[in-house]
Amino acid sequence: MAVYYGALNCYREWWNPDPNSIWGDWYQTVYLVFKVTTYQRTEYCDGHVDVVPVSVYYTNGWCDHPLYWSCMYPFGYPWNVCY
Repeated sequence: MAVYYGALNCYREWWNPDPNSIWGDWYQTVYLVFKVTTYQRTEYCDGHVDVVPVSVYYTNGWCDHPLYWSCMYPFGYPWNVCY
């Protein structure tokens, strides 16, 4: 897995229902790249085991990681949070 760090954003505190609050928290956008490998495992009657890769592909995604620093004037709520 590879991790790349992106922009800092000030979001509303997810637990605060007040949409007019001037306080929020800093979040950093994190981009993740995953390598997904599928294996075939064959076990023979004599106890011998073969493990062979069948497919490999890469997938990616992103999330917002809380930094636990306060900020002012947030512009929305985080919606894809990772810890």
